[in-house]
Amino acid sequence: MKKLLIGCCCLSLIFFAETFDVGLARSQDQEPVQRTVFDMAGRKVVLPHQVNRIYTDGTAMTQLILMLGGLPKLIAVLPSTQSNPWVRKIYPSIANIPASKATGANIEELVRMKPDVVTLWAGNDALQNKLESLGIATVTFNYSDPAELKQGVILMGQILGGKEVAVAREFCTYYDTNIRWVTTKTHSLSRSQKVKAYYVAANPLNTEGRDSMVTSWMGMAGGLNVASEAGIEPMVADVSMEDVIGWNPDVIIIRDAPNLKMILADERWKNINAVKKGRIYINPKGLNVWCARSADSALQPLWAAKIFHPDIFGDIDLRKEVVRFYKQFYHYELNEAELKDVLYPRD
Repeated sequence: MKKLLIGCCCLSLIFFAETFDVGLARSQDQEPVQRTVFDMAGRKVVLPHQVNRIYTDGTAMTQLILMLGGLPKLIAVLPSTQSNPWVRKIYPSIANIPASKATGANIEELVRMKPDVVTLWAGNDALQNKLESLGIATVTFNYSDPAELKQGVILMGQILGGKEVAVAREFCTYYDTNIRWVTTKTHSLSRSQKVKAYYVAANPLNTEGRDSMVTSWMGMAGGLNVASEAGIEPMVADVSMEDVIGWNPDVIIIRDAPNLKMILADERWKNINAVKKGRIYINPKGLNVWCARSADSALQPLWAAKIFHPDIFGDIDLRKEVVRFYKQFYHYELNEAELKDVLYPRD
């Protein structure tokens, strides 16, 4: 509840600040020249009234920009974004945008690009201070659960301005609809009815614990994140094989497909319930993995609910929902082979 109230307050402040400061910058005969937003660190940031040139150092933030329709405003993208086969397929003109890690050692390159604004993940204080000392506006993002992700989407829409604001609101409505669809049925489950699940991140013994996106969608879908239940912190953490054996999860969700082979080839995993019963799944992945902090995570509660409780979620036609989502937000019609690749990734 506290996070929700904070998120609502921040969104109200964004709207108020933008409206108020635009008014200050306007005279009777002139168009406004600047506006302000409040970023996710609570900082007041002055932006040009019209943002035309944006750079971000985050793959997930780039995906938000693409989904919102901000591709023409990107002045560069990370090499990992430009090489992403799904990004190249849905947004072929991304090949014409420079691929550059234009921060850190390449900060001079970023200055030469003359961005109107740079978006950064929280924790980049030194880089943020350096950029702002050079006159470049920076906006901090930080989201670790669905409520904060939606706040980040709204903020990105506000930064981009124009039609992107409406798309951001449309996305949040869609995400909320999926959350309600699932939680209407899972909220009444007893603790014993919830599925014990373990999430595999970078490697089989790397996971996410308390206050993470993973713990959030597992809870919505009627599951219990065994790492979170055991008090694992920080959000992303390494655990021991003894930990996993002791938790004995009923389901294992794998972020990256290669980790499946590693688990099945390791004798230490064979007596864990999820492995014995064949309830070990590779998470769907399109432009980005659904299970992390990406726009595609709006689909994750639906998929997880069907994995955890197939008996009570027979009404979810996941194939139909994925096709609908890609058409509505990426303006792309998935064919049958592409849909299979999204739902059952192999790499």
